[in-house]
Amino acid sequence: MTVELVQQRKGKKVGSDEWFTSAETLAWSLSKLPSANRPRVQQYDLDPAACDEAHCAPIYYTKETNGLVQPWWGHVWINPPFSDIRPWVERAWFATMVWNQFNWATSVSILSPAVRMEQRWWQELIEPFRDGRARGEFQPIITTHFTPRRVNFAYPGSGGKVKQGATFGCVLTIFQRFTY
Repeated sequence: MTVELVQQRKGKKVGSDEWFTSAETLAWSLSKLPSANRPRVQQYDLDPAACDEAHCAPIYYTKETNGLVQPWWGHVWINPPFSDIRPWVERAWFATMVWNQFNWATSVSILSPAVRMEQRWWQELIEPFRDGRARGEFQPIITTHFTPRRVNFAYPGSGGKVKQGATFGCVLTIFQRFTY
């Protein structure tokens, strides 16, 4: 689920509160998970930024259960609140770090706007490390995949029917636990 701020410009609604991941976007993101010497991942195990109406994994957390403080494991999918992405990126780091014995996330896939790369969360947590750049001993492997076109989202009450595409491109950032 993506939660964006509702902004008002001269009485005009420019954003909306919740946007749900489409099946097409989910399938595309699954195809980007590394699968060397393993079978391709068929579905995500956990969606910590979901709701009862729209979740992308059999196990999910809602705003009420606060996915940021719950355990993460397996392959995790996150379509985070676009208005506050940093805590989700920080949690992805923590969940996939080698030394972390209390979280067992194999990978964390985060969908985010591709128009926010100048922001501090991207510049501090993603840019220096993505796609084979600087690697530390205990940090996750971070890869980025830009969507081939603008992402379509569904909205609450639509029964999963896709609304028109986003007005911006998106990037899928995958944090993968490094194994020796």
